Amino acid sequence: MALLAIEQRPNTANRPLSIETQEFEAVQYHVGLLHDEGYIKGLKIGMQTGTVYVPSGLTASGHELADSFRDDSLWEKVKQISLQRTGSITFASIRRALSDLWVSLAQETVLSTAASSATLDNVPFTAAEQHLIAAKLDEIKGHILEGQQFAADQAEFVEERFAYFEESSTRMGRKDWLNVLYGGLITVIVGVALAPDAAKALLRLAAAAFQSLWGMTQGQLP
Repeated sequence: MALLAIEQRPNTANRPLSIETQEFEAVQYHVGLLHDEGYIKGLKIGMQTGTVYVPSGLTASGHELADSFRDDSLWEKVKQISLQRTGSITFASIRRALSDLWVSLAQETVLSTAASSATLDNVPFTAAEQHLIAAKLDEIKGHILEGQQFAADQAEFVEERFAYFEESSTRMGRKDWLNVLYGGLITVIVGVALAPDAAKALLRLAAAAFQSLWGMTQGQLP
């Protein structure tokens, strides 16, 4: 999957994406679709032999889509909605399906607004900030697991997602990580079927927990 391969590439990569098991032309075709649909960032270079795409990372929508691919239950829901509506699975139908899955959360915009802000830089977190993130993630995870009755596989899913949030904070810039956090929390909400009130409370808790990372300096959080 080109999207997941781009997610794993360093932001400094300055060459077209290559996947060992696929032809270069096929990879370029899929990268072009992702670029034109707004899921990835990067260069689109016109050449005599055709257009070449050099991806540099994922957009907020790209991170959300990548999270849906990693979560089998969410991906199945997205595919089902897409097929019911259009009879096919396209980027447009996937985008609409994902949007509908969390439309009830639209009022909780603090994290999403901060993630999309043009004023938010993408510098790495300091060691102190990484420590803060790890501690706050543990608090939020505990809030989820203690407040709900989950099956073993659901609890394991929550543990895995929060372990990924913590690990990614050590290698991603703050803007990329905030996009990952926001999209990942939505994935958790859908994956464990949190009730709307509990889902909104989770997003509010996360916004408050990480306010010091963006709030006063970036003006994004209350």
